[in-house]
This record gives sequence, C-alpha cells and structure tokens, in this order.
Amino acid sequence: MWVISLVRNTSPHVGQTVTVQFNVLDANNKIIGSESQVENFSRPDQLLVVGTQVDVKPNEKAAKVKATLLVEDEGTFSAKPFPKIPTSAVQVSKGEYGDTTGTFEVSNPTRTPLKDARVGIICYDAKRNVTGGSSEYPDLVPPSGKIRVESTLNTRGTPATCNAYAGPGI
Repeated sequence: MWVISLVRNTSPHVGQTVTVQFNVLDANNKIIGSESQVENFSRPDQLLVVGTQVDVKPNEKAAKVKATLLVEDEGTFSAKPFPKIPTSAVQVSKGEYGDTTGTFEVSNPTRTPLKDARVGIICYDAKRNVTGGSSEYPDLVPPSGKIRVESTLNTRGTPATCNAYAGPGI
C-alpha cells in the first residue's frame, strides 16, 4: 500500500533531513506494516510530500496510518535555499490500463538545467481527506523551461483533487 504525508518547513533554514516513519495499523491497533522515508527541505516554508510503499499481507486490512516526523539539522544537504519550482494544477484522469493518472507541468525557474527533480503528488477526496498520491523524478527540466509529467497515482478511489510539489534533486 502507499502511505503519504505533507510536511511544512517552519524554519527559516534549509537543508534539514526530514524523516517520516509510517506505521500501518489494523482495527485492533496492531502494527501490520512499517516503513520510513527520508527527504530534505530545500527552501523556507516549503511544502514537502513524503510518501513510500509499505508491504502489508493480503489477508491483513489496514484501518489507519500513524506517521511520526523527525527533522534534523545535520548539514547533510545544501543550506543554500533553492527557488520554488512551480507546478501546474494536476489533471486527474483514467489511465490507459484503468488506473488513475495525474498529469501536470513542472517549470524550471533557473537558467541552468534542473536534473533529477523530486516531485511529490498528494491527493484528496471531496472532504479533503488524504487518499494517496505518488512521486516522480524527471531526469531533466530545461533551463527556464518546463516539462509535462504523467504519474500513476496510488489512491483509494478516484481523488477529487491532487497537488504536486517539486524540489531539486539531491
């Protein structure tokens, strides 16, 4: 299954290591799967989608997900802020094989090629409950240009809306 969170950098600093630990629980609060994902902040006030896959046995049913956040300022990543990488609205549609697809554009605000950008997509139902998402890592966004990104979304049902958030590659 896919688990996902949306984290905001409330610090004026950048470069912090962001770790989210996900525990998938059944109806009796028994842990049936665990996984963590590590990312980093690249600018102040950044919204960062952190998600990953968790293996859950076919006979086990997930009831809820508990996420734990750890932000560490260890100087592992660049402390120089990176400009905001704009994304267009995510258009949700049925994919070629019956899956749900999100399509949007990613723009490069710099005059140099943007290699291996990290794009997180988070999706919501009509009540703004998180229903899933995805992530993509485009190889190259041209200098002062943009690209079209198409992503297979891992969601519960068809989402009402999805948002994409992009950051520089590591």
